[in-house]
Amino acid sequence: MDESAFISDYLQPSTARLDRRFVHPLPDIPGLFEAGQFIVQAEFGDTYSVNIIRKYLSAPTGLRLVEVYKNTQNKVTGNFVRLVGTLSLVKEGYPFMLLDAAIRNVNNVTGLREELNTRVAIHLP
Repeated sequence: MDESAFISDYLQPSTARLDRRFVHPLPDIPGLFEAGQFIVQAEFGDTYSVNIIRKYLSAPTGLRLVEVYKNTQNKVTGNFVRLVGTLSLVKEGYPFMLLDAAIRNVNNVTGLREELNTRVAIHLP
């Protein structure tokens, strides 16, 4: 991915539409339809944050799929934390699981820049 395109087209989009190059396509699942898309951007001091939330529903199966992309970046230092394609798949009355794949170049404890790394967190009820 071109980092300058990511910053200019995803972090600070110039239009009200999401650039689809920065989200992962879902497989074709019969009966699954997009029920909403939300883009929330925030800026505070040197920090810029973008959150993309996409919600899908499947009426025949009762499934709800929520996909989240999150990027928080310091505009001065370039340190960032990204959650790429976090998914939750939920059916009422059943256990659920959340997957978070964080990509970052900052140490969460010290706040200092480090080599690019990723962590995957699995959340169970």
